[in-house]
Amino acid sequence: MIAFRITAVKISNNEASNLEKVLKIELDEEDINPYIIKGYNKVKNRVKIPGFRPGKAPINVVEQVVGKEGMINEVMDELAFEMSDRAIEKEGLDVSGTPRIELESIYPFVFTAKIPLQPIVDLGSYKNIKINKKTVRVLKKDVDEKIDQMRKQIASWEPVNRKVKAGDLITADIEASVDDSKIMDEKGAVFIVDHNTSLPFEGFTEKLVGLKSGQTNKFSTKVSKDHPNSEIAGKEADFTVSLSEIKQQALPELNDEFATSLPNGEYESLEDLVAKTKDQIKNEMDLANENEHRESVINKLTEGAKVELPELLVEREIENIISRRNEMIERMKITKEDYFKFTAKTEQQMDEEAKVDAEERLKRSWALTKLGELEDVQVTDDEIEAQLNLYKEQSKNSKQKIKNRDIDRIKISIKESVLLSKSVDKILEIATTKSVGSKKKPKAETKKVVAKKKPKNVKSTKS
Repeated sequence: MIAFRITAVKISNNEASNLEKVLKIELDEEDINPYIIKGYNKVKNRVKIPGFRPGKAPINVVEQVVGKEGMINEVMDELAFEMSDRAIEKEGLDVSGTPRIELESIYPFVFTAKIPLQPIVDLGSYKNIKINKKTVRVLKKDVDEKIDQMRKQIASWEPVNRKVKAGDLITADIEASVDDSKIMDEKGAVFIVDHNTSLPFEGFTEKLVGLKSGQTNKFSTKVSKDHPNSEIAGKEADFTVSLSEIKQQALPELNDEFATSLPNGEYESLEDLVAKTKDQIKNEMDLANENEHRESVINKLTEGAKVELPELLVEREIENIISRRNEMIERMKITKEDYFKFTAKTEQQMDEEAKVDAEERLKRSWALTKLGELEDVQVTDDEIEAQLNLYKEQSKNSKQKIKNRDIDRIKISIKESVLLSKSVDKILEIATTKSVGSKKKPKAETKKVVAKKKPKNVKSTKS
């Protein structure tokens, strides 16, 4: 094992001293030599040295060309993280993430490792969390609405000779301008008059209602202040619409023929369609109810928890969120500027939101981790192997090769994931109580009291 000297230094912020530690690690020349050899083996085939074939120059000759620093640089990450791991083990630190490395010098090799320790978590009285699931019921109108959607999907459009109504399909030439500058010029545009859409601008479709085919109408509508195009946001847009055709939707009749004509031939009759649609809606409602209940319980656990997080953990999570956002922007093939215009937020605002999201995610995750610890939630080797085999199968399908050196890291990740999942199951078990309806007290038996008739000709006497 390579020897090294470690100087443990607590970070200057006293409030975070129990959450992070900084280790300064120095390697002597004797300690660094094995890594210089590794670096030499990596760089020797790329260096062209007169008098030597590629890869055949001895280490002292290669060193004269690239220097010891150049060879160390080839194995920088491996060296720093391997030494950090050994230093962490020697110091007996209980870490919660990978360290952040800051290099002080390459030769001699000196660096500092900022290490996030385990968060401090207090779950409070989590055993008192009690949240019952809601009762879900499928109403007739839910089924009717779902079947109406099916009818609309296969409905035909028929020309009509009347004024435009909401829901019609129209064909029109549309011109629009803002401050005498044309922003729209569509010939033969076909679209549905839907008041629930704000395209192209809010209030546009309402202006179309009442028009007749062959008629031209001019009107204005205000562009919303948060429109992504700042040059027209909040201004008046002037429209000229020439309507050429109006169509209305002809829904198929609701009968057995309609049910059996639906795609996939799934339904045998209208009765079968209604029954299966009701079952489908019930399954969807049950799933949504399960998810809502799950989130309510986890949120309750998180709200009642006190979690102190290492600053480095939060920084890393923020970096991950921003990185995923940037990848999404690249996939959308738009610029950052256009993306922020579309969201009506600045980059600074979204970065601030990323910080809040990062803290909430970490608090939630570590609250569940602590719960697993307190409730002695265990993950078996068989569970890890089952998930690992599934991961390998998925990797084959995506043609991604898993390297042997990555197996241990993948197993650790799987264990953490399964542990969190089982911890969620545990808090749901704790929080879910049987819904016991309050028993109604039986009504007291009442006897009908019949007044006795007074004998005739008998006067009542007062005492």
